[in-house]
Amino acid sequence: DIQHAIEKQNGQAVYLSVNGAPLYDASRQIDGVVFTIEDITNRIKSERARRKAELRFNQLYNRSLDGIVYCNIEGYFLDCNAAFETMLGYPIDELRSITFHDITPNKWQDWESQIVNNQILARGYSDIYEKEYIRKDGSIFPVEISAYLIRNENSNPVGIWGIARD
Repeated sequence: DIQHAIEKQNGQAVYLSVNGAPLYDASRQIDGVVFTIEDITNRIKSERARRKAELRFNQLYNRSLDGIVYCNIEGYFLDCNAAFETMLGYPIDELRSITFHDITPNKWQDWESQIVNNQILARGYSDIYEKEYIRKDGSIFPVEISAYLIRNENSNPVGIWGIARD
């Protein structure tokens, strides 16, 4: 399999995939070669665009001063950026065993459940709201939260992206 780029007269690159296979005669001697040529330009362009988008996302995710967190629909932390770990004092390995309910003081539980049900699940995102978090050391601090619903390919809710600002 050979991939090759050629340039058209208009300056646009066209990417081709070329494959060859021998043809044999009745005595099993090579009698020729058959080639297949496939235009893979769109695939190459899509892959490059995907890599650029991933790079932009990773830069935003890893360099943000705000905590960015991904939870499953039950509220368990699946992933977060370093800012979120620092904010709470938990490494991601410990965060994966708790939920956002566990780091929310009791006085905020019912109110936040209403936001989850009436905003995030109902329309796909929350208004920015304020509450408090509990750090690993037990100290309580105010945060500003915005949350976004994640759906699977069947449009079923599967998780929530959250952005937390101390």
